[in-house]
Amino acid sequence: MKGYLTDYNGKRHELSTLLAWSVTHGLGSPCDCFELVCRYEPDMENLLKDAYRFTGVTDEATVFQGVVDETQVDINEQGMLFSVSGRGMAALLLDNEAESVTYSSCSIKTILEKHVYPWEIVDVRYQSMGYLYNFVVDSGESQWSVLSRFAGFASGIAPRFTRDGILIINDDEGEHLTLNSKSGGFDIIRRERRYGVISSVLVKNKARGTRTTVTNSEFTDRGGACRRVINVPRLTGYNAMKYTGTYQINESKKDSSQFIVTLPKLFAAAPNDIITVDIPELGEAVTMKAGEVTVWADGTGCGTEITLVER
Repeated sequence: MKGYLTDYNGKRHELSTLLAWSVTHGLGSPCDCFELVCRYEPDMENLLKDAYRFTGVTDEATVFQGVVDETQVDINEQGMLFSVSGRGMAALLLDNEAESVTYSSCSIKTILEKHVYPWEIVDVRYQSMGYLYNFVVDSGESQWSVLSRFAGFASGIAPRFTRDGILIINDDEGEHLTLNSKSGGFDIIRRERRYGVISSVLVKNKARGTRTTVTNSEFTDRGGACRRVINVPRLTGYNAMKYTGTYQINESKKDSSQFIVTLPKLFAAAPNDIITVDIPELGEAVTMKAGEVTVWADGTGCGTEITLVER
């Protein structure tokens, strides 16, 4: 990968050969990130202070676009080394707070115009979705939270950024891949997590004196016991109370079953790709979604680590 830093004047600087680097992309949260190490050169002093954007390029394709958070110079037995780290373009929305407002009628276009475009995010691909009424933006809430909540409530979609920095707000799936004994060498880890999975949610409306319990029977049947109690506003109806409990349970078990696959090549997959793991020793074939993808290279080799999560 080639690395480029852009300063606040818009001037682009190509870095010397990268000694080590890694980039991580996910499905919106947590934020994408990068880090790299290269040789320090005498004319880099001003660049250390002025750089604010990073671009990673492989085979003339942009594979990371993001914000510079930190630069560092190290002097050791290897000489003078220069390192840079930062986050993806979602950082621009995470770092900026929204003003409190209540939209009586709110569309995705309103959200983009008020909470996305003003923060240097102008390349957006989105699908049509319904209006939300009386949509409340809290004081101090990040612009990313506003966008994520709206997209989730209006269409069940989680916004994310592509490798080249385009904001995607649609439910299109990525490429379909299969890993089996014919796929070549790869390492695989299967992980089942019980900690943090909710067994039941008691939802209470104190003002109306109503309550309902939503149960995660799949977990309780295996001995799981992790209850949550949630109080909701007075105007919350029964169906909304049920939805609140169901949402909390689904969020808690979203990443409870994972496969972590490592392949010895660069950019073997991207977040949202659909991957089938067909390894008889691990049971029946499963089809999951690439949730987080980390690609790295250093003096010892290179590879792609893919964390698969339930679709």
